Amino acid sequence: MDPRNLLSDMYSTTPDAAAAQRATLTGGIAAMVTLLAYPPAAHLLWLRWQQTGYRPDPRPQLMSRWVTAVTGSPPQQQALRRLVAGDKRHAEFPPEVDRDRFGSRYQAGDPVHRAAAYAIVCTLMLAAQERMYRQLDAAERDAYCAGCAATAGSVLGLGRRAPSDYARLRASYETIVATRLQGTSFGRAALAAMLDGSPPTPLPATLIRQAAQLADDRALRHLGLGEAPARAAAHAVSSQAPSPDQSTLAHMERPGPEELSRPA
Repeated sequence: MDPRNLLSDMYSTTPDAAAAQRATLTGGIAAMVTLLAYPPAAHLLWLRWQQTGYRPDPRPQLMSRWVTAVTGSPPQQQALRRLVAGDKRHAEFPPEVDRDRFGSRYQAGDPVHRAAAYAIVCTLMLAAQERMYRQLDAAERDAYCAGCAATAGSVLGLGRRAPSDYARLRASYETIVATRLQGTSFGRAALAAMLDGSPPTPLPATLIRQAAQLADDRALRHLGLGEAPARAAAHAVSSQAPSPDQSTLAHMERPGPEELSRPA
């Protein structure tokens, strides 16, 4: 089985692959919700919002780069690899962050944080695609993980830290969800900003509801949500959020050089 062909199918961006695109966006929403319960990622997203005014949004800030890392052309992947390698951002964590688990500072190149973010995104992307697009058998799941490790894992410089089979990926994800999440005021504020339904391009409420069902209940509880509140939050934006049409999915197209040059 060629992982490249499998990934090309699962991340297809052709107009007749709307189901795959909806699954990708749903997985991206679930992943960003979970990342907002992981303080190193949550603090980075919150800082970007405070400094630039750009609310957390999984489409330009997460999914466009993930799709490029997984299925982009070699020049696109190389450009993204250079961007990742050159990311030198760092910041002191607020006092509420558990220093014993996360240290006192965020460093963009920290392989532990990158590996945790990778496991969260890869796991929830696969879960969304299997629920909404098509189910994979055991061999395909392993091929999917191997393909993502060879592409996105390589772009992130993770090496062996990127699980190359499904059992290792699930084990990594379970460890993170069980021991590496923490609710924070900035994570909850960033989540509220992501879900508030403001124009010009609010997240589709239908996909928010599906993402809430994919995300682990433990992550939702760290953010002050349970299963029912998460669905209520999705309903709260439904009057403003559009259906997941091509205009919404367009945010997942692979970024050009200008987009890649912007900080995540």
